[in-house]
Parts: sequence; structure tokens; C-alpha cells
Amino acid sequence: MGTLKRRVKTNRFGWCEVICENPLTVRFENTGFATKVANPHNLKIGSIRDPLAKVIHGFGFYGDYSLRSKFPKEHDLWKSMITRVFTSKDYANCCICDDWSCLQTFITDIHAMKNWNTKGFQLDKDLRILGNTEYSPFTCSFVPQAINAALTRSSRGKLPSGVSVARNKFHAQITRHGRLEHLGNYDTIEEAREVYLFEKCATLKMYAKEYKNSLHKEVYATLRSITPQLLESCGF
Repeated sequence: MGTLKRRVKTNRFGWCEVICENPLTVRFENTGFATKVANPHNLKIGSIRDPLAKVIHGFGFYGDYSLRSKFPKEHDLWKSMITRVFTSKDYANCCICDDWSCLQTFITDIHAMKNWNTKGFQLDKDLRILGNTEYSPFTCSFVPQAINAALTRSSRGKLPSGVSVARNKFHAQITRHGRLEHLGNYDTIEEAREVYLFEKCATLKMYAKEYKNSLHKEVYATLRSITPQLLESCGF
């Protein structure tokens, strides 16, 4: 008869099996990940961790738990990205590539991106391919906060972005460099929306010129060629 292997219940990661007593080595049943256990007491109290367990909204895993403290900024960016996609109704149609389910891979990929660590720059998925809905190393880049803010969908109730209503008039408004600007009052939603889209295109082209040397070349090309029709079709 073969030797009966021990099974131990961990605090957060389900069952693991002791596959070797010397050196003490376990394999997590949920992921198949095997690791040596330096302190037997940690195994006894179930305090061992599986770096392949999908602990962030059932999607994200660390690969290496030490990365949380070694790269806090990257960790927070990764976690907030996953949280947005899995909990916000504004991101209901968005997704994240499988590779970025792993923090370790995410860190490697964004470190290769221009301005990832530049103050005032934010991770963007919309502009390398206009209207893209997937976060991935092939669709994302870092852009100035002003550009990200200009693409924010800010509808009020059933009204489209850039349009509000008061006293039976429809107001067109846009945010430029952090300041809300009013673009006039109109009799119809369509008129206010048309003015808003025209000004949004002008604003994005202005930003393209202003930040040309800081932008990914595909982002710059998108901003320079943007039209009201493209913005409308992508829901901006």
C-alpha cells in the first residue's frame, strides 16, 4: 500500500496536500501550485498562501505575494483596474486580458510603457484603439489626466454626455484642464450635443498638440484624426 499523504485546510486557500515531509512541501489542490514551507507551524495553523489563487474578485492573483509591498503603486493600479471592471456598472462592457489577471505580469508590462510612473498620468484603454473595451498591454497606455478627464462620460439621467437641462433649455458644457466651461443654451438635445462634440474634438486635438512628445504614437494619431462622428459612435 502507498503512503497516505496528509491534507491540511488553510485559512483562505482551501486544502493543500503535503507531498514531501523533508523538505516540507505542499501542493494546493485548487491551483496545483507546490511550494516549500519554511516554518512547519505555519502549516499547522493554516497560515500559508497560494500565489496562484484568484483572490481579487475571483480574477486577479499575485504570482508573488511580496510584490504587494515591493511595488505598492503598481499593485494599487492593478487592483483598482480589476475592481472597476468587476464592480462598476460604467465598466459593464469592459474586460481585462488573461495575462493581466497576474500582478507579476501586469507590473512587467506597464514598466515597459512610456510615462507609467510620471505624476499626473493615468492608465487609459480607450485611445490607442478608439472605443476599445479591453485592458491589455496592446491596447493601453498612460495619458495625462486632462485627456482622461476629457473622455469621461458624464451624462445626467437620460441625457447624453455634455448635456444638462434647466428652465426648459439644454446646456452644453465641457471640462478643459479641470475647469467646467459652459458652451451655451439650446432648444434641443441634438443642438447641445452637436456643440459639445465639436468642442470635445477641438479639445482633444489641442491636447494632442500640447502633449505630443509624451503620448504613445497610436494615441497621438487617434487624437489628431478624431471627429464628432467617431466620438458619437464610441459613446463619448
